[in-house]
Amino acid sequence: MPNVSLYLFMLEKILAIAGALVYIVFAIVIVRQVASMTKNVQDKFNGILIVFSYVHLLFSVGLFLLTLAI
Repeated sequence: MPNVSLYLFMLEKILAIAGALVYIVFAIVIVRQVASMTKNVQDKFNGILIVFSYVHLLFSVGLFLLTLAI
């Protein structure tokens, strides 16, 4: 009889990695939208928004690496 818990664990791991990849794509879209916005809208907070978008992207990459490690 096959070990069902092992198969469920592998499915959970694959879904977690896929979710982290989707989250990285989302973070890349956010960075591109912020870059596009700062070209068209001049504001004193543009630099802060750019920094936050890149920090968000770095955290999403870190989440992906953590997902691979666990």
